[in-house]
Amino acid sequence: AVVEHSDPPTLTVPPHVATLVARSGDLKGELVAYAHSPRFARRLDARLDEAADRLGFLDEATAIDTIDHFVLQHRLADGSSVLERFVAQRRPRLGEDERAMLLGWHDVVEGVFEVQRFEKDAVVLHNLLDDLVYQVHSNLGRRALGKLRPRMFVAARIVPVHPDTDAWLVSGNLNIYAAGDAPRLAQLAVQTLTAHPQLLRRNPEMLHKAWQMQAEARADFIEVFGTDILVLDPGEAPARMREYHRHRQDKTLAELDDETAAQAARGGPSLDELSSIPEEFHDA
Repeated sequence: AVVEHSDPPTLTVPPHVATLVARSGDLKGELVAYAHSPRFARRLDARLDEAADRLGFLDEATAIDTIDHFVLQHRLADGSSVLERFVAQRRPRLGEDERAMLLGWHDVVEGVFEVQRFEKDAVVLHNLLDDLVYQVHSNLGRRALGKLRPRMFVAARIVPVHPDTDAWLVSGNLNIYAAGDAPRLAQLAVQTLTAHPQLLRRNPEMLHKAWQMQAEARADFIEVFGTDILVLDPGEAPARMREYHRHRQDKTLAELDDETAAQAARGGPSLDELSSIPEEFHDA
């Protein structure tokens, strides 16, 4: 049989995206300067102090991302953001597209992305966390993305160029990883999703799958223990949870071929890791 492989679909960009990307650089500069003004300086300094290590050192990449988070996502005492204050108070007033672009930056996507290909001045990135593809620009132009190559990985924050487009914009720092780092980054993605399952919200299919997996886990719990609520002494809990996780592991491995099952057993967390109870839970 002959199998024909078609080229991946090209993501189309409306003509005004280039104008908005170019304009975004000036507006982002104004926004960051506004965040450094006396009215916000104390709160921003507090965020930077929290981000520093125990010796008080703060590297440039962490500082950039901390400032970016403060500007776009941190909520002030009245519930507003620095971004919203900037849009409301800027003079001269912003045009409709500029205002929509800026307010759209609240929709931050943080992810670990695999570089797929370049399309003119944009790079196409596949997010390991939500399994979606993003066409990403930089307000510094193509040269800011020049170190990226297909199959490399990048940890980044991105925001929409404009809510009415499918184009995205780098926001903050780019941390670049070689293609050989794929196994480590895949494990990092699993850990991140375990701790922050809300990151799946952008992908309806994965969100639906997550609910299915949760339902399956609950059904397995009831199958093992005969109830959906189990009250245990802290000293007894790890052994009982190990029993539960072994049941789920055996059930999953039984559905795989021998080679895949062996790889899965070697690569996943141990039963002891899955079953451990954090010390701070014991008194509770």
